[in-house]
Amino acid sequence: MTMITASKRRREPRAMLQIAMLFSALQAGAPAPAAGTAQEDPAKAGRALAEAIDRRDDGFGDYQARLHMVIIEADGARRSRDLRYALLEGRSEGDRSLITFLSPADVEGTTLLTHAHKDRDDDQWLYLPALKRVKRISSSNRAGAFMGSAFAYEDLAGQDIDKYHYRLLGETEHAGQPAFLLERIPDYSGTGYSRQRLTVDKAELRILSIEFFNHQGVHEKTLTMEGYRLHTGRHWRADRMHMVNHLDGRATILEWSEHRFGTGLSEFDFAVGALGRDR
Repeated sequence: MTMITASKRRREPRAMLQIAMLFSALQAGAPAPAAGTAQEDPAKAGRALAEAIDRRDDGFGDYQARLHMVIIEADGARRSRDLRYALLEGRSEGDRSLITFLSPADVEGTTLLTHAHKDRDDDQWLYLPALKRVKRISSSNRAGAFMGSAFAYEDLAGQDIDKYHYRLLGETEHAGQPAFLLERIPDYSGTGYSRQRLTVDKAELRILSIEFFNHQGVHEKTLTMEGYRLHTGRHWRADRMHMVNHLDGRATILEWSEHRFGTGLSEFDFAVGALGRDR
């Protein structure tokens, strides 16, 4: 970032100095100044924060984990699923991910493959082992529920920063932690959301919660992330995610374990033609 000289500071509008302070703090990885100082240009400050969050987790290469999913119906009935998750960090393109069901038997082998893109809508495919068929998820269906859970297909797709517009809303606290409030508005087709409101802790720029608002402006869902642990000395991962649908009363818990980085995955592992083969 270009430094602002002392003589230029005397001529700069106050808002520009405040934005520059926020940019510098985020790029250095230091705690940012009070969010209220950036309110005169919340769009620039929001974009700066989004870029800092993205930089905070880059360079992991590839990643695998185990998941235990608990689907909770509105009447309290519960269903459990065990899954495997794999992620390949994108370079020129977006990330690629695989979510494979391991149990129970009626969903074993079902796999969701996502190819995220930075400049266009993501591609998603669902492999159905009972039919030995690969089904492409159209953009109009990405707002639908994923395998009966409270997560939508789009919740499991790429989160590239260029697919949203941002605004820094201010500051808050989350479980006693000082945090930013960041709004992002989806800029891709087929979304079920008009906007999302993120709570981001100041110390490590971890996303602590996301509130999802539908196209009627109603707060439809809330995702909370808990039990963050640091891996490889740099990468934070939550051990528990809890998605609640406030409109229909359903919820889904994802418990993450066996986090592994640098496992040697390649683009071949995320090819559409590889769906259905033993892994």
